[in-house]
Amino acid sequence: MTKQHTAWSGQYKGVFVSRERVLFLAVSIAVVFLVFNPFKRSGARIQGADAKTRLALYAQVVEQHQSPEDYVVSLFNDHDIVLLGEQQSIADQLLFVADLIPALDAAGVHFLGIEYANASDQAEIDRVLTAPEYDAEAVNGILFRYLVIWGFQEYADLFHAAWKVNAAKQEGQEPFRILGLNIERNWGAIRTQKDLEDPEARKAVIAAGLPDQVMAQTLIREVVAGGEKAAVLCSFQSSFTDFQFKGYVENARKQGLSSTLRLGNFLYEEIGGRAVTVLLHGPWHDEKEKFGIGYPFGGAIDELIRALPEDKRRFGLTLPGTAFEQLGVTGSFSRGYARLTLGEMAGGYVVLGPLGEYAPVTPIPEFINEGNIDQAIARFPGPAPGNISVAEFNQFIAGIPQDYQRALDTLK
Repeated sequence: MTKQHTAWSGQYKGVFVSRERVLFLAVSIAVVFLVFNPFKRSGARIQGADAKTRLALYAQVVEQHQSPEDYVVSLFNDHDIVLLGEQQSIADQLLFVADLIPALDAAGVHFLGIEYANASDQAEIDRVLTAPEYDAEAVNGILFRYLVIWGFQEYADLFHAAWKVNAAKQEGQEPFRILGLNIERNWGAIRTQKDLEDPEARKAVIAAGLPDQVMAQTLIREVVAGGEKAAVLCSFQSSFTDFQFKGYVENARKQGLSSTLRLGNFLYEEIGGRAVTVLLHGPWHDEKEKFGIGYPFGGAIDELIRALPEDKRRFGLTLPGTAFEQLGVTGSFSRGYARLTLGEMAGGYVVLGPLGEYAPVTPIPEFINEGNIDQAIARFPGPAPGNISVAEFNQFIAGIPQDYQRALDTLK
């Protein structure tokens, strides 16, 4: 850890601040948390944190504030791979990663691995990112080959951000690379509902290899073996290094998968603590909520965000030794544990704002067209959709963020 990270190595009682600063913090907490209830209109259940924890969380952010971008870049002082776990389809998280790319490059980190592109497309990705002109159509093709329903602008914008960084470089300078990590799935093995329920048909979908294992192997080969460093954008569960979600382990065993490990777990086996999980603040799966998502940690972090000064509401921090580390996990991840804490799941946490202000991703217009509709139907990720039109397919894609927006509205 850097000096910045270890400054809060104890609990709040060990923080070196003046009596006047402690009094200011205490008054702030009393006014914001005890008088004003920021969640009184929320559609999702909110529990919050006790007063002592509220004070500690507030103090740690105010006294040790670091922007999300600066925080993630600083992690590379002590780590080779920083896994950014996202909930998928939240525009704010993807815009953050796009904005992070120039900062990574300036710090000498020239790789962003992404779960949302296939390793088999790497030559095409490299071509796009170093071409004289940006090729948006080629980027759409990369997303399409990953998953035919993944037509969302903010994922495409990651490629544009990397292209802009490279376009500004002088000849001979090392280019910034986006690494496609995933396998190409054989969705043709699933054509009926019966196929979907058949373990052998499901295995045929990933005949090219266990996705998480292949992704880890790609990072080891392309990044770690060459002494390089990389940020990795991946799904929440794939980002875990020394933690395993019991629900996934149970399902993986039922399906007969060759391993219950995820991307981060495989990396941790290879390079240990040189890989770190950083979770991006977002709604967590909770089957008890109407739309299946809710506030993590009983809403304690969103409660905190609304209490913080405007210029402190975006932040990143390392968890060990902080009150954040001890926050109790709620929702589906907590199933099977007497008590699970945030610190057991991750090494760092990034907050981009309150969940009620998040927006879903934006559909790419005409992502499906007359030129790719047949392939889109053939490679649909599930039972065959039938002979649907281009317009109907694009409407289906557009409906994904629309449904997610209704879920996010419960967090306002």
